[in-house]
Amino acid sequence: MSKPLEESKIDSIAESIIKLAKRPIFQYRKNNKPFIMTEKNYICIIGNICLMLRKDQQKFQEVFDYVKEHNCENINLIINSPGGSVKDKDRVLEYINKSPVPIDCIIIGKCASAAIEIALECRNISIYYKSKVGIHYPINIEYDEDRKEVLKETNDQNQIKYYKEYFSRKFNISEEEANTLLKESKYLNVDQAIKYNFITNIFYELPEIYLRFKNTLMSKIEYQHISKKI
Repeated sequence: MSKPLEESKIDSIAESIIKLAKRPIFQYRKNNKPFIMTEKNYICIIGNICLMLRKDQQKFQEVFDYVKEHNCENINLIINSPGGSVKDKDRVLEYINKSPVPIDCIIIGKCASAAIEIALECRNISIYYKSKVGIHYPINIEYDEDRKEVLKETNDQNQIKYYKEYFSRKFNISEEEANTLLKESKYLNVDQAIKYNFITNIFYELPEIYLRFKNTLMSKIEYQHISKKI
C-alpha cells in the first residue's frame, strides 16, 4: 500500500529537478549523448527533458517511418522523467504532434512538471504501480549572492491562468483544486493520482524493452566515466 502524501519524505518536484541536474546521468546528457532511445514503435525518454538536439528529432522520425512501413496502430512513449525546460517540452510536443498514428504513454518511475504535460497529450496513459506523478507552476532556477540555487515560482499571470485551466481540464477538477495541486508541487503516488481520471491502466511488471533501454543507457554512462579516468 502506498504511503499517504502527507507522510512522504520525498523532495518536491522542483527540488528533484535540481538534484538530477547535478548527477552524472545529467552531465552525460550535457555532452550531447542521447536520452531518447527508440526501437520499432517504442520511444523512451529517461531523465531531464532538456538539450533537445536535431538528432533527437531524427529518432522520432525513424519511429514514424517504421510505424508507417509496418502498419502499426500506435506508438508507445515510455517516460521516466521529473521534468525539464518548457522550451524542450514544447519541442517534444512538436515531434509527437507529427505522429502518423496515436501515441500511448507508459509512465515508469517519475513523471512530473514538463514530463506530465507530454504524457497528458497522449491518447492513453498506463502507469507502473510504483511510479509518481506531479504538477507545479513554472519555476525559474536563479542564483543568490553565494551562487546557491534559488527557486522562484512564476508570477506571470498569463502562465498561472493557463496552467490552472489546463490541469483543471486534463484532471477534470475545478481551477481551485488545480491551483492547490500546482502550488503544493508534490509528487502523487498511483493511489492518489487515479482519482483524477487521467490514468488508463496500472501495470505491475516492468516491460522488458524498458529494462533493455535503461541497461543500455547506464552502460554507456559507465563507459564514459571509465574513459575519463584513463
